[in-house]
Amino acid sequence: MIEYDVALTNSAQSIFRDLMRDSNQERLTFFFWRESKGVKRITAVIDNEIPLPNDEELNLNGNVSFKQSYLLRVLANIPENCGLGLIHNHFTPGWQKMSKDDITAEREELAPIIYSKTKKPLLGLTIGTDGTISGRFWLKKKQSLYHKVDVRKIRIVDKDFKCFYNPGLSQTNISNRKRKIATMSVWGDEHQKHIEDFRVAIVGLGSVGSLVVSALARIGVRKFYLIDFDRIEERNLDRTDGAKKIDSILKRKKINVAKRNIKNSATSSDLEISTHFGKLEDDSSLTKILDCDFIFSCVDKHYPRYVLNYIAISHLIPVIDGGVLIELSENLHGPRNISWRTQIIAPSKICMDCGNVYDYGKVQDEKYGQAKDAVYINVDYNNNDGRENVFSFSMNLASLEVNLFLGYVTSIDNILNYKFNQLYHAIGGVITLNHSENNCKCNCVIKNSYTAKALNLKQLVGK
Repeated sequence: MIEYDVALTNSAQSIFRDLMRDSNQERLTFFFWRESKGVKRITAVIDNEIPLPNDEELNLNGNVSFKQSYLLRVLANIPENCGLGLIHNHFTPGWQKMSKDDITAEREELAPIIYSKTKKPLLGLTIGTDGTISGRFWLKKKQSLYHKVDVRKIRIVDKDFKCFYNPGLSQTNISNRKRKIATMSVWGDEHQKHIEDFRVAIVGLGSVGSLVVSALARIGVRKFYLIDFDRIEERNLDRTDGAKKIDSILKRKKINVAKRNIKNSATSSDLEISTHFGKLEDDSSLTKILDCDFIFSCVDKHYPRYVLNYIAISHLIPVIDGGVLIELSENLHGPRNISWRTQIIAPSKICMDCGNVYDYGKVQDEKYGQAKDAVYINVDYNNNDGRENVFSFSMNLASLEVNLFLGYVTSIDNILNYKFNQLYHAIGGVITLNHSENNCKCNCVIKNSYTAKALNLKQLVGK
């Protein structure tokens, strides 16, 4: 069964809340949304492209309705490949139910007009007094008949993260509570439920990714999507968590070793583990990753990072990325610098393009099969392309990435500094925080162009 979700930025949520602050007068506005379609989930993505009404376009008398002039203006300006939605407020907190009048207005009057113009369903949202947003899609059944499909969850994805769940639809319950008492005592039951409900992708299952999956399994994550195209070789045994000598002899797939690690480490039951033996940019992988709520980027190439950067900004799926730098002294008698960095890629944070995490020239080389294998040692830590690494360094980086994820989903800002990019200097033991959260280049194509964000992923990779 297909799940329907909504993802929106902090700025979009703020626009909605600011518009509807009046405690005596209902308000509404239309908004545009883009479709993010996975295998099991369709998500409506909303950013700050919101055609706000003026008072002359509304009927305001306690209740609210829109005039035809407002609807016609909005219909004439819908961006290509976008859908149209309507949000209004209720004067009660929490997830909102619909009145008969609301149902009639959306199903009978608005849904047919919207579908006729966009060929997409009407998305209706309601915001309560506490900021909780609830939603539903009006899907066309046949001819002029439309039926309501409730949204399961609504994610606010930006410099901060928040999730609203529909209480009428099932949410993951905490499993095997006794195994996680110490873990849950840090952030409580509600956040643990979310952690166990999120679907998490790990792209790259080498030295860092293999540790990330084990840590997530122990914390209680139970829905995994594992992507890697490689097999275990003897040279991987010194830095791949859980890899055994027999795995290298049999050249087992890294995804299968990681899957075994998850099962051995899991504190939650009812695991859902999907795998893809191949590359991120493969057709099936590009579709399935859109079912995920978070992505760990544990890759050692530029091209996958380029694709993941786009997914984070365009599809509002946060990406936790990291890399290692080892610089040897000139006489090669030891390192002069060992450091690793990690960051979350989301709308109000610097993207990987503007942060120089990948090189666009190398993106093109890798895309067309012209790249050579690089090395970790003596290269930029942003471009950790190679084969050399040390297991203990990977442990530290994996820990920083998992803690960044936990800080983001639980808002434990003062402990985990999830709001800032982190650079750890092993020689000296110092963590440097980048306090510039939104210093993308003024001409950043991905963040500034609505057309670019509406681009299909298969178009992005040239398929």
